[in-house]
Amino acid sequence: PFRDAIAAGVRGMMTFHGDLPALDDSHTAATLSPKVMTDLLRRDMGFTGILVTDALDMNGVLGNMTMAEATVRAVLAGNDVLLMPTDAKVAIQAVVDGVASGRISEAQINASVKKLLMAKHEFGLDRQRLVDLEAVKHSVGVAANVAPARLAAEKAITLVKDSLNLVPFKMATQSRVVSITVTPRVDLSAGRIFDAELKGTYPQLLSLTLSPETVFDNTAGAAAGGTGAYRANPEPSLLPAAIDNAINIARGADLVILSSYIGASTNTATMAPTRGVPELISGLRQAGTKVVLVSFLNPYLALGLPTTDAHLIAWSPWSLSQRAAARALLGKAPITGQLPISLPGIAPYGAGIRR
Repeated sequence: PFRDAIAAGVRGMMTFHGDLPALDDSHTAATLSPKVMTDLLRRDMGFTGILVTDALDMNGVLGNMTMAEATVRAVLAGNDVLLMPTDAKVAIQAVVDGVASGRISEAQINASVKKLLMAKHEFGLDRQRLVDLEAVKHSVGVAANVAPARLAAEKAITLVKDSLNLVPFKMATQSRVVSITVTPRVDLSAGRIFDAELKGTYPQLLSLTLSPETVFDNTAGAAAGGTGAYRANPEPSLLPAAIDNAINIARGADLVILSSYIGASTNTATMAPTRGVPELISGLRQAGTKVVLVSFLNPYLALGLPTTDAHLIAWSPWSLSQRAAARALLGKAPITGQLPISLPGIAPYGAGIRR
């Protein structure tokens, strides 16, 4: 796909901080690796556009070096734009010092600056650099852009498992359906469009939102060798009381839809399911409830969970994907997605139940 993008004239690429031992066995983040950025991307693949680093405030590059060193290494690797250093002044000075010491060639800096100035000129930023806010609504979110996005969201919906042939739903409109949304507390949009679409078919839909909390444990008192202070559990979890409440509410329902809007992020570097979700599913199953699992962000979610009757992956938490997932479950849109990954023990690469 990258060769095709380059051949099609893609103008910029963002690098990432991954370890690619097949390309660079020094365990250097790809962003800082000349073997990846320059030898592979520039020389072998012929990319001449703008290279932008991923955020330089991330542990992938700062795990074992200073901000100044990471900045210089990113330039030496071939990047043109250095994104989000922890201290911009330090980063700028590091580049200046790198040129002054001869570690970074002035010609390389000039080449990057020339690319950026040419791009700005092409977009007319030398004549008008401020955005006309009133004009934004005429070019962003317009029908011409939303239509292909909606189509992509619909075609991406992947039904990984459906052991009881539940999808599309065949229950009567008066059926008791419970939708449980697991989401960070700050995500106010999670589940809104999804539940609204479901409610059009099941007016009695009951919506419930659970968010993981940071739990504080009381350490042992001084007499027992502890500090007597509270410490935060580093991994947020669904509270046991919230889990019990959800299970009680869902008891006797014709169907429970459990949706997760949590995935790996800058503060959650694991693809393991949220703590407490396995207990929630186990409790629902013990209550004799049919459970449909929907992942809106973490495609590997099911790997760490008890078995559910059906499992759907929507790949994205945004409104178009929420609507597409609900429409797929309701039988309003076909399901044709195939896994671009393998889920060991669950489904192989390319799997996907068509409905």
